[in-house]
Amino acid sequence: MDKGIVSYEELQEQIEKMKEENLKLAISLKEQEVKNKVNVYAEQGKIFPSQEETMKELLKTLSNEQEAIFKEFMEQFPNVIETYEKEYSGASSFEEMLTPEEMAQKYLGDQ
Repeated sequence: MDKGIVSYEELQEQIEKMKEENLKLAISLKEQEVKNKVNVYAEQGKIFPSQEETMKELLKTLSNEQEAIFKEFMEQFPNVIETYEKEYSGASSFEEMLTPEEMAQKYLGDQ
């Protein structure tokens, strides 16, 4: 065979390799995009550092429509870091912090 001519099978192999490479690139780009979004939420104080990995996993599973709704939700979400720091800055020990039940009572009251 002439060196300038490529067989159909060789073309198919090249196409499959390109598809695999494109898929790997798309996955890598999606992971970087998710990482960037989580970093923004963390920088804005909307999530605790311990929530970052879970947030990444969540964002990977959302459709575009779901992600738009989630983004809108997070835009309205308060800065939990500041809220936490304000709530517990005066506590001199762990024992002085409110339990989840006490927090619910304090902030939700009798509903």
